[in-house]
Amino acid sequence: MFYLIITLSVYFVSVLLVGILRFRHQTPKEYITAPSSTGFLALTASLLGTIVGGGMFLGVAQLGFEKGITVFALGISYFVGSIILGLLAPHFRNYAKDNNITTLFGVFEKLYPSKGRIGLAVIFAWMTFLVFFLMLAVQFVGIATFLSFYIRINFHLTIMIGAVILAGISIPIYTAIGGFKRDIYTDIIQVLFVCLGLGIVLYGMMSNEVADKLSRLPNELTTFQSDDTIFFVGVLFLVAPTFLVRFDLWQRMITAKSNRHVRAAFFVSGILSFLFFVAFGIIGMYANAEGVRDARFAGLEVIQMVVKGPLGAVVVAAFFAAVMSSADTFLGVSALAVARSTIYRKGELEDPDKKNVSVRRLRFFTFFVGVASMGLAYAFLDIIDLFASAFGILMVFLPPFVGGLVRKKPGTKEAWWSVCAGLAVFLPLVIFIPKEAFLVGFTVSLIAYLVSASVHKEA
Repeated sequence: MFYLIITLSVYFVSVLLVGILRFRHQTPKEYITAPSSTGFLALTASLLGTIVGGGMFLGVAQLGFEKGITVFALGISYFVGSIILGLLAPHFRNYAKDNNITTLFGVFEKLYPSKGRIGLAVIFAWMTFLVFFLMLAVQFVGIATFLSFYIRINFHLTIMIGAVILAGISIPIYTAIGGFKRDIYTDIIQVLFVCLGLGIVLYGMMSNEVADKLSRLPNELTTFQSDDTIFFVGVLFLVAPTFLVRFDLWQRMITAKSNRHVRAAFFVSGILSFLFFVAFGIIGMYANAEGVRDARFAGLEVIQMVVKGPLGAVVVAAFFAAVMSSADTFLGVSALAVARSTIYRKGELEDPDKKNVSVRRLRFFTFFVGVASMGLAYAFLDIIDLFASAFGILMVFLPPFVGGLVRKKPGTKEAWWSVCAGLAVFLPLVIFIPKEAFLVGFTVSLIAYLVSASVHKEA
């Protein structure tokens, strides 16, 4: 118990000191994107921290438990997405610089200027809010799952409940105060804890004959099965392109010191992300081999099996680090999306220092969204469904985004048809088939864009 208290105290104090004290005083530009200020190591850690969240310990381990090596498709998709964005990042940075743009909202506004109160950029901002609000809820679902597991096994309940409460309270507070620049530096601390914790778990598994136990798993978990084709193909070919329309990744492109830094950071983080997906997928498979019954707790059950003594405290801290490294990013993006959709509709966020954007207002939005997301977490108990819903929304915007960048004259009408048709199909379907709706929504969006572009070209 002593080691658990000390380790958690060191982690929480470190994060809160960096998040609250160091970044209390910032310009609006630093709070939103901090352009051209982040080097390779910090940028790589921040990219990795955004991807490696509570969903790794729970959602990815659960998929490994249920689907076996098919879960590796997620790792491949994140690797491919990172490589694609790393190759395109210099071009996107030059486009943003040439057009005086510092956010992805600005890109949509440039491609499809608003002619009324609600333009395509505003719709994208609202959908970005919904996406990252859902992904933020995933982290709080993870915290709730974590707590329910340790309550079930009666493991230092007072400490665990206290840590969960502290995490829930501190996420909206330090995120609201520190903004994006804080996000970069707290990610470094959090990723260090996650890497150390994962290393401890994997070492414990290797000491417990992991290879021999995995070899006894059924063939459907150790080989690719035809029943998993839709999941594998969908994840592999449709998740990676969503990187192009993720606001959090655009923030990190803009904050890089140079094109060389951003390209290298995306390449390295892509490789490391793939390894994390593989590692947590194997943890889930190992739980299956050990006879764990509840897939939701696969990752936590393995930790309980293979990690003994003081090292367990580091792994517990690693879980909170994983949750908070993603949660603070998703919360920051959600709040900026709400601000862009309501009080800053005229492009103020693109040059906030000159247009008197209020950091105090942005902090208020951030804190409010953080508290609200905790309530949403209780409405959704399935982490995988939440992730699928979030990515499905992003994919609807892919056709107009890519089309707008590659065509000489982006067509506003086809962009509207594409987004409206895709969302009209996806949003109802996600209620009934949350894991498959993304494919239908994207397909409809793409067809609507191509048909509309053809019709308006002929006209």
